[in-house]
Amino acid sequence: MILATVPLPAGSADAGAAPTPRAVLALPDCQRSTLRNALDNLPAAGGVIELPAQDCDWGSQTISVNLNGRNLWLRGAGSQGATRTVLRRSNPAHASQALTLTCSGNEQVEVSDLAFEGAMLADSGGTDGTRLEGALKLDGGCQEFKLHDLSFDRFSKSGIEIRGADSRGVIYDSRFTNNYNTRSPGNGEGYGVVVYENSGSAVPRAPLALGSGQAVFIEDNYFKANRHSIASNSNSRYVVRHNDIIQVRTTRGTAAVDAHGRGAYPPGSRSWEIYNNYFYYDAADPAYPGSDWAATGIGIRGGDGVVFGNLLDGSNRPGNNLTIRNVMSLTSESSCSAAAGTEHETVQAHLWGNSWQAGSAGGELDDQGNPIIVRVYPSACNSRFREGHEYHLLDAQPDWYTSFPYPHYLRLEGDAIFADGFEE
Repeated sequence: MILATVPLPAGSADAGAAPTPRAVLALPDCQRSTLRNALDNLPAAGGVIELPAQDCDWGSQTISVNLNGRNLWLRGAGSQGATRTVLRRSNPAHASQALTLTCSGNEQVEVSDLAFEGAMLADSGGTDGTRLEGALKLDGGCQEFKLHDLSFDRFSKSGIEIRGADSRGVIYDSRFTNNYNTRSPGNGEGYGVVVYENSGSAVPRAPLALGSGQAVFIEDNYFKANRHSIASNSNSRYVVRHNDIIQVRTTRGTAAVDAHGRGAYPPGSRSWEIYNNYFYYDAADPAYPGSDWAATGIGIRGGDGVVFGNLLDGSNRPGNNLTIRNVMSLTSESSCSAAAGTEHETVQAHLWGNSWQAGSAGGELDDQGNPIIVRVYPSACNSRFREGHEYHLLDAQPDWYTSFPYPHYLRLEGDAIFADGFEE
C-alpha cells in the first residue's frame, strides 16, 4: 500500500529538474518473503520501505539484494521499548547474514529502527564449534549510507558488516550487545561492527587521509559484551568517536576496538581515528562470568591513525587489579618475526589527551609508577615499535590534524538522504 511520496533532496544528482517522487511502501508484516518481494520490486527511482511493529522469525532464511543504482530507506517501528520491529534468526546457516544489501557505488542507503536478534548457536559450523551468524551487511562499497536507531544482540559473526572499496557513511545511535563466541569468547568472530574494504596481495594500500570524510564513521553508539565492539581489516578506514564501549569479564581478554595487520588479508587495516569514547570495564555484572583480571581497550596490529580524548574507567571492579590495562596495545600480525615493514605494520600512531576515570585503577605502571599508555608486545616487538618513531605520545593535538566535523553531515537536517520528516 502506497502511503506517501518523498521528493528527491536538493543537491542530489537530479537537482534542478522537477522532483521525482519516491514511493513509501508500508508492508503488512516483517516476514522474510514480504520484505524480499518489496525489495525485488523497488522502483528504479528508489523508495522507502516501512516494516510494522512485529516480531518476525526468519528461521534459516536470508535476503541478499543488489540495489543496482536504486536508493533505499528500510525502516521499522523502533528498536527499543515496547514498540519494536524485530527480525529474528532462530536457525541460521553457518557464515550467513540475515540481510545483505549490495551497492554498485552511488546508491543512497539508509536502514533504521529495527532490532536484529541472533540465535548464538554453539553446535556446528566453524572450526571452533560455533555457527557463525550475522545480521546486516552492506557490500560493494556503499557510499553515503547511514545506519541508525538499530539494535543487534547475540550474533556470533557480526551485527553490522561493511565491505567494499571506498565504503563511506555513518553508523549512529545504535546498540550492540552480546556478540561473541559462546564456546570460546576470546576466539572466532563476534563483532558489533566490522569494516573491510578490499584485500589481495596485489591490492595497494589506500592513501592515508586522516580527518577526511572517506571512512566509515561509528559514533554515539552503545556497545557491551562483544568480542570486538569494532573490528577491521582489508584496507579499512574507520572513525570511532563518542561511543560507550563496555567490556565484561566474559569478553575482557580481547580488544574492544581492533585493527588487523596484513596477515592473511593483505593489506590489513589502513587507518583508524579513535577519540572521545568512554571505555568502561564492568567486572561486577553477574550475567557475564569469567576470570577477574584486567581488560583490553584498543588493540592495534596494523594501520596508522590517532587516539585521543578517550576516558578509561575500571572503577566498577571487585579487586584492585581490575582495570583497562592501557590506552592502546600495539603489535605485529607476524609477531615481529618477519622483516620490519613487511606486514604493513603501524608506523604512524599518535596519542594524546587520554585519561583514566578518577577513582579507577590507572592501568599498568612503569618502573617510575606512571601509566603505560602504549603497551608493546611481545617483547620481541620493542625494537619494532619505538616511542618517537612508530608511535608518538603527544601533549596536545598536533597542528597537522583536524578531526572531521561532528556530528557526521548525514545526520544533519537537510542531509542528502530521504529527508521526509520521519526523523527528528
